[in-house]
Order: sequence, then C-alpha cells, then structure tokens
Amino acid sequence: MASKRSPSPVVSATFREKRWNRGKPSCSSSWRILISSGFMDELVDYLSQKATTSRGAELVMYIFASIFSVLILAINTIPNICASPLLNAVGRKNGIHPYRRANLLAVAVCSFNVCMPFGGSVLLLLGIMKTLSSTYSFVEVLAPSAFLFTPFYPILLWFSMLFAVMTGWGRIYEGPQGAPVQEPYTGTIVQEN
Repeated sequence: MASKRSPSPVVSATFREKRWNRGKPSCSSSWRILISSGFMDELVDYLSQKATTSRGAELVMYIFASIFSVLILAINTIPNICASPLLNAVGRKNGIHPYRRANLLAVAVCSFNVCMPFGGSVLLLLGIMKTLSSTYSFVEVLAPSAFLFTPFYPILLWFSMLFAVMTGWGRIYEGPQGAPVQEPYTGTIVQEN
C-alpha cells in the first residue's frame, strides 16, 4: 500500500486556492479533478524529485511542453493551456521566475506546430494552396511532408532555447515580491492572494 504524502505547499497554493474570474473558475473541470484527487501534487513532487537542479527543472518543463506541443498540434493555444499549470507548479517549486517559465512554454509550444505535416497551420496552408492552385496555374500544391524541415526558424528557435536551458543562459529566479534575481532566493516568497 502506498504511503500518502502531504501535499506540497507550493502546489497547494498554486492549484487549490480559489481563483474566480467574473464568477467562473480559472481552470477547467478536468484540471480540477486532477487537482482535487491529489494527482497534480504527486506529479509535481515526482518531477521535482527527478529534477534536483534548476537546469533539471527547466529541462523537465521544456520537454514536457514540447511533448504537449507534438501531441496536440491543432494550434498552439491548446497545448499552452494544457501544459501551463504543471509547468507553473514545477517552476514555482524550483524558484524559476515566471518570465522564464513563460518563455520556456512559449518556445516549446510554438515551435513544432508549424513543422509537423499534420499540424493545424500546415493543414490550413495546404487547403489554401489547393484552392489557389485551381485559380492560379503557377501555385503548386506541396506534399504535407515538405513542411517537416522547411520552416527552419522554429527549429532553430527550439534548439536555441534548449541551449539556453542546458547552459543557464538568461536564467532568472523568483526573488522577494516576485522580483527577478540572478541567484536562487532562499527566503520566503510572498504569494499573491
């Protein structure tokens, strides 16, 4: 029988506090089920145990967001919404500043959906090209696989951020009152109510 651990105070503060926006909860019902069941606490604790350094935490966050980006390629908003609560909790637990967390999430989520042949933006572009090719003879319809390595900018951006994660380039931590600091802060960070 597994022993029941007490929930992490950071995760509890992040996920279990009641946030109301115009009378509606800030997270979806599926997230509420994961939160109330304790799964999110367990997952954040597990990931934080695997990632014992800031580099490890950023790498876990970056790979997790990249996996969501590949699995949910319709548009970048959906993987962003799905991955952000967990990335926020892992980053907060490791003292990584919200600016850095947002940058990791944005680059990971916005890189792959323009490269994969089954991504929403690629399918939209192919549909437009097919429509235009019936009107204009010089427009050539490409195969979906042609988009795999054609957009070099998102691929370079993804590898640049991976380099930044591995080397610590641009890494900032959350200091008192949420101020960005260069070294990990060991004091108490005041949470917003």
